Amino acid sequence: MLKNITLTECDKSKILQAVQDVYGYEIQELQVTPFEQPTTVSQKQINEEEYLLNFSSQLDPKSIWYKVREYLIKSYGQAINKSWFSPLKVINEDSVNKKNIH
Repeated sequence: MLKNITLTECDKSKILQAVQDVYGYEIQELQVTPFEQPTTVSQKQINEEEYLLNFSSQLDPKSIWYKVREYLIKSYGQAINKSWFSPLKVINEDSVNKKNIH
C-alpha cells in the first residue's frame, strides 16, 4: 500500500482468511509491514518558506512576475510552479503600469 493504515485484529483475520482461501491453509500467519517511502533529495519537498526564499534569489521580490509566481506556488504548489511556470521568462516588465510584456 502507498500509505500506512492501522488494521484491527478483525481486519487481519479477514485478510488472513482471504489469503488462505486463495493460497492454501498452510499459511498460518501474515506479517503486515508498514510502508516506508524512501526519501531522496528529488522526492523531498522543501518547505514553502525555504522554497520562496530560494525563489526570491532568482527573481526580484518586488517584480510583478515574482508576485504572480509566489501566488501560484502558495495556491497550487511547487510542482505546478516548476512544471508549468519555470520555463516562462518575462522579457520586459512595465513597472509603471504593472504589466508584464512577453
